[in-house]
Amino acid sequence: MPSRSSVILIGGALWSAYGAWRKGGAQSRLVANILIAAGAFIVAGASTLTRLFHVYELFYVGQAIGVLVMFGGFLAAQRAPRRAANLKPAPSR
Repeated sequence: MPSRSSVILIGGALWSAYGAWRKGGAQSRLVANILIAAGAFIVAGASTLTRLFHVYELFYVGQAIGVLVMFGGFLAAQRAPRRAANLKPAPSR
């Protein structure tokens, strides 16, 4: 059973991704939130496998992969939205 913190992190990231998708927000925000949720799910899954099935060999590998996926989400969130580049300044008077 996943911990409360995992459920909150995954649920919050998915809720934020849904909000970005529904509002037609930046594509990078949608991808970033999905990557963060996926990385947290991988970390929680590695922990659960270790706890339930005593698969200690894959614990650190699963943790490392999950953290790398979450870091990819962090980097995707840092990218500027593409729509902002197409904006034109208002003419001066």
